[in-house]
Amino acid sequence: MSLCGTEYLGIKRSAPGAWSVSALMVALAAGGFLGLVQDASAACDPGIEVAVRADILAGKAPLTVEFRGGVIGEHAELAEVRWEFDDGGVAGNDLAVTHVYSQAGNYLVLFEAEVPGTDCPASTHVFILVNEDVNDTPTARVSAVFGEGDAPVSVVFSSISEDGDGRIVLHEWSFGDGEFGDGEVVVHNYARNGTYLVRLTVTDDRGGKDFTVRSIQIGAGVSGLGSGLSTSQPNPTNTSRIGMGNCGAVSTATLSLTAMALLALRLSGTRRRR
Repeated sequence: MSLCGTEYLGIKRSAPGAWSVSALMVALAAGGFLGLVQDASAACDPGIEVAVRADILAGKAPLTVEFRGGVIGEHAELAEVRWEFDDGGVAGNDLAVTHVYSQAGNYLVLFEAEVPGTDCPASTHVFILVNEDVNDTPTARVSAVFGEGDAPVSVVFSSISEDGDGRIVLHEWSFGDGEFGDGEVVVHNYARNGTYLVRLTVTDDRGGKDFTVRSIQIGAGVSGLGSGLSTSQPNPTNTSRIGMGNCGAVSTATLSLTAMALLALRLSGTRRRR
């Protein structure tokens, strides 16, 4: 059962005349909050009942949670309330509070109310789960388009890389002939025939990196129409690899940029993909 997709509200009554679940729900008001309700201490009758809800029960650190408490009973308006967030943080005398959990962990949050002079508090808890904020490594992929014939040959390289939990902010290229470049789409001119190992390294908005290597053959009898895309899998250790095979769909923006680059580089003969 998903904590984030379920609303749970229950109550245990410890003394005669305890307030109903429906009354507590009215006191808290609707609004899609999540929470858990427990009973007051059975050792005494506080004369009030309490409930608590949180807008989220689980998530990645830093996690901001909005809590809302409710108190009902004959002297509810006199009750003094306090919160303990189980990470050393506390708050007092506010029914609605916000707390930020900066570290991963399991937290049992206390909401307590007491009518002055009774020495008999009513309390309830809500459980908050905070996970580590782990960055998913991006996946580097390359597409290349170039003209037929011997060098000099211009090649349009496109990064069709992906990042599942953010965006890629840096595309760095090594063209295999001692030259380098950066950008999602780049054009490089090869002055001599030969086989070149092209490397693309991508960096996401949280510093995660991945790379892929592609072999490009220029001239030396290469002809005809063909296509090929390099692929890679998440590579958190950045160990060397050469990825080959089909990959996902090329974005509209990348295709548009590639088409414009091809028009600018119009060469005689048939275009081909490698």
